[in-house]
Amino acid sequence: MLFYLVCYMSVGIVANTAYHMHLQTGGPLALPAWALTNQVLAQRLILVCAIAPVLAVLTSLINSGFWVVATIVEIFIGYVLGNILSIDIRAIIFSLSPVVLTVIFGALWGFWYIF
Repeated sequence: MLFYLVCYMSVGIVANTAYHMHLQTGGPLALPAWALTNQVLAQRLILVCAIAPVLAVLTSLINSGFWVVATIVEIFIGYVLGNILSIDIRAIIFSLSPVVLTVIFGALWGFWYIF
C-alpha cells in the first residue's frame, strides 16, 4: 500500500508542478532554460503531466475497482503538497517528470517491478 501511496502522490505533485509551470509568465525563474528555448517541448510536457492523473485513476479503476477512491484522495494530497514547494523545486520536478511518470506507469502497468 505504501508503494501506491508514493506513486499516486508523486503523480499529484507532478500534475501540480505542471499546472504552476503553465501559469508562470515572465521572470527569470518562471520556467527552466530549456523550456524557454523550446516552447513546443514544454507545452507537450505540460500536456503529458496533465493527462497523468486521469491515466492513474483509470489504471486504478481497472486494477483495483473500488480502491479508485483512495487513488483520487492520494492524487489530491500530492497535488496539495505540491503547493508548498518553491519555484526552484517545482522546476526541477517539472524537468524530471518524464522520467518519474515513465517509472511510475511502467510499474503500475506491470512492465517492471519496483520494491
